[in-house]
Amino acid sequence: MDMSSVSHGFSHLAHADKRRFRAKHALRSLEDALMLLRTRPAEGIEVAALERVRDDLRVVLRLAEADCQ
Repeated sequence: MDMSSVSHGFSHLAHADKRRFRAKHALRSLEDALMLLRTRPAEGIEVAALERVRDDLRVVLRLAEADCQ
């Protein structure tokens, strides 16, 4: 195995880790926002839309984590 394939593989893993990290934090942020909105609803915010995005992010994160294993 030459060094170019090793560095390319490492680069791919680093990008995958970065995407998972961002997806995890986006999911946490949405979950935090939804908790806050449950106790104090804000006018003009579609909670159902945020819940759909949260659910989609959960799927994306699960697929990303499965892809790395």
